[in-house]
Amino acid sequence: TRGTAAGDPTTHQPPPATSHTQREKTPVWGTLLACPYLCPRSPRALYPSLFYSRAFRFSMSSSIGRRLFGKATLWQDWDSPSQPEGATRYWELFTDLLMVAAASSLADNLKDDTSISGFVEFILSYSVITNGWLLYTHHYTARFVEGSLAHSFILLIFCLAMAVSIVNAGYDTAQYFSLAVVVQRVSFLAMLFPIYFDMPRARWHVSWLGATVVATLPFFAVAIFRPNFTLLAWTCVAVIDWSLEFIGTTVLRGNRLLPANIEHSKDRLGILVMVMLGETVISSTISYREEVSKVGLEKQGQYYSELTLAFILIFMFCLLFFNMQPPIEHHACE
Repeated sequence: TRGTAAGDPTTHQPPPATSHTQREKTPVWGTLLACPYLCPRSPRALYPSLFYSRAFRFSMSSSIGRRLFGKATLWQDWDSPSQPEGATRYWELFTDLLMVAAASSLADNLKDDTSISGFVEFILSYSVITNGWLLYTHHYTARFVEGSLAHSFILLIFCLAMAVSIVNAGYDTAQYFSLAVVVQRVSFLAMLFPIYFDMPRARWHVSWLGATVVATLPFFAVAIFRPNFTLLAWTCVAVIDWSLEFIGTTVLRGNRLLPANIEHSKDRLGILVMVMLGETVISSTISYREEVSKVGLEKQGQYYSELTLAFILIFMFCLLFFNMQPPIEHHACE
């Protein structure tokens, strides 16, 4: 017994005995190394941990790595006492880098075609890519936590399809763009299926997300098989994507809507802003040689003025985002 207060004894409890389930988490390697000295007759007796441990049944122990299959959990619910801290994961940073690449690529396409048709193409393609990115980075990661290898494999397909859609964004390659977006959104549906069956609390929310994504797939099919209707098909998809939140407020009334983790959203959006601003600083600075070779040394003042305006814009974004964040109780996600 340690130091106790009157009427409130505090005893030092002995460590609990190791249970059978805890022993199952022991790595199999120690058993394999010791078994040659035991020399039993049966392989099942020779390698008991190999036959009975969960590590052999497609599930790694915590000392080896992450599990192959797992169940998603919620960051929080409406009755949670406080906002849990949710650190941004490396996969989200990976998708942010893809989003920065999309912004740069689509901006170059707009500079090549500044007509009304080029501007509409820029708006529609950017809308499709951005909303596909938001499906994972806002609607999924702000509410669910999943770190299994199977989830990471599906996410790899999601990111690869997003990269292919960025490369083929435009009317000329509308079929490849639409096909890549279909693969991206089907992989997102594959992320939602386990949550629907394993988490009854989230079924309304997952059904709303899944139904909205499925509603966009026929329009992409039209763009794949009937390229002449690409403009109409992408417009319908953009309308559905941008009305996602309004549909959700109607369908997911009361407790059906799952709350978003505001701290996680603020953290990862801050990283996105830093990545985009960093790309802007680098591109605006290192493009000096190219601009000088084009306009000549006598017009360097024009380049410096453009560089100054770019840095003022970056500085303004930093002030707005990082110094004017509302508290949690007044945040839009609340």
